[in-house]
Amino acid sequence: MCDCSGCRNFRLARAQAFPRDFLALLDELGIDALKDAEVSHVARLASGHHIYEGWYHFVGALEHTGDFPPVHFGDAFRVWMCHASAPRLPSLKGKPVVQLEFDARAVPWLLDEEELP
Repeated sequence: MCDCSGCRNFRLARAQAFPRDFLALLDELGIDALKDAEVSHVARLASGHHIYEGWYHFVGALEHTGDFPPVHFGDAFRVWMCHASAPRLPSLKGKPVVQLEFDARAVPWLLDEEELP
């Protein structure tokens, strides 16, 4: 993540944005929840919450062709696995990598700054 207001807000709100079951999944896969590959602010909703998207990578392989359908962790959070297509850490170069993507739709704005649109 960079140091823009959207990324700084997500770092503050991550604990509220990620459902407990998602954190358990990350742990089961050996992924540090603080080490996402990318997170992006998408939009501010009329409810005042914000949409963020992002992904993690982990060493592994998908045995089926195609991507997997999303798994919903409540109404405002979903996650899915797909073949890695996004840039990854140099330490993962040459290894089989799976991309674990998420979509969070109820992220609060916690910065004491003007909210992003």
